[in-house]
Amino acid sequence: IHNHARNIEFSRNSATTIATFRTDKKYQDDELNRNTIFNQLGCFRKVEIDSENQGSEAFDPEEFRLVENDFLAIVNKLPHAKAQPEIKFRRLGKHKAHGLYSPLLNILAVDVRHTESMIHEYGHYLDFKHGEGVYSESSDFLPIVTQYQRELGKIVSSVAAHPLASKLEYYFTPTEIFARGFELWVQATIVSESTLLKSKEEYAKDAEYAAFLPFKDVVMDYFNNLF
Repeated sequence: IHNHARNIEFSRNSATTIATFRTDKKYQDDELNRNTIFNQLGCFRKVEIDSENQGSEAFDPEEFRLVENDFLAIVNKLPHAKAQPEIKFRRLGKHKAHGLYSPLLNILAVDVRHTESMIHEYGHYLDFKHGEGVYSESSDFLPIVTQYQRELGKIVSSVAAHPLASKLEYYFTPTEIFARGFELWVQATIVSESTLLKSKEEYAKDAEYAAFLPFKDVVMDYFNNLF
């Protein structure tokens, strides 16, 4: 029941946070939105890329081309759901996040400067839209949720004033656990390095990913069987 409540809170908060993205930006590079690989492949119902230059934060089309090519390289290996999401590459600084997903609106928002969040947000999308129910609340996924919460709790409690200590409720949210596990699965089975993923070092050392290591084989088996 508590895990379900955590997911409900995730859905409610993400819908509120992402509500501003329902309205398209006034400045639009229609040609880029139309011709980007993210639009041409037909995986998304709508694509919006914030290419507006803002002070020193200039949009770099060459860097974004790398992002497009990295997605092109794995798109046929990624799972896809029938309900196509909308994707918006925006500057998310005011939201203190590099990525957001709203299951209620089916919108992925990825910080155009931090595209390493994309596979994580795509994992949220699959969690809510790929199957008949929410995967992270299923009985099949529950053992992973339980063990992950135990392992991360041990890591955090072993260090005085651990930086994740005040955020455990967030990290214990089932859909967050699913999305992080999905990242590890993509990194292990589809592509090891990508502008759409964090670095190998982060997946090996950061507490929120290291908590999977004692039972990583179980996590890999789960996603291999699911997808």
